[in-house]
Amino acid sequence: MIAVCGFCLICTVILVLLRKGNPEFAVPVSLLAGAAVLLFIIGSSVGIFNMISEFSQNAGMDEAHIKLIFKALGICYITRLACDVCKDSGETALASKVDLAGRITIAALSLPLITTLLQTVTTLLM
Repeated sequence: MIAVCGFCLICTVILVLLRKGNPEFAVPVSLLAGAAVLLFIIGSSVGIFNMISEFSQNAGMDEAHIKLIFKALGICYITRLACDVCKDSGETALASKVDLAGRITIAALSLPLITTLLQTVTTLLM
């Protein structure tokens, strides 16, 4: 975590300097820095996802539901990243559309989970 924070701070200083002298290079450098951080995070998160998957299997959870949760989490992260890139590029209107698309996608993905939850609650109440 400290390495990521240090890398981001160094990139921020470089980006501030770039925006003063060569603003046309700021967005590509920001995208590259974001991609580098994302790759680091993905690499370090694999162990966490494996552990969560193992715990859910031991608890007897349906594998399809776990996949939906991971897919929703991935969509959340990708949507947030896309929104931030759009905002950094000055495209706030586009960022809000990306955010809306992400929210709608998550809502659609969550329907099977909500259905299962409601069925479980109905079964427990009867």
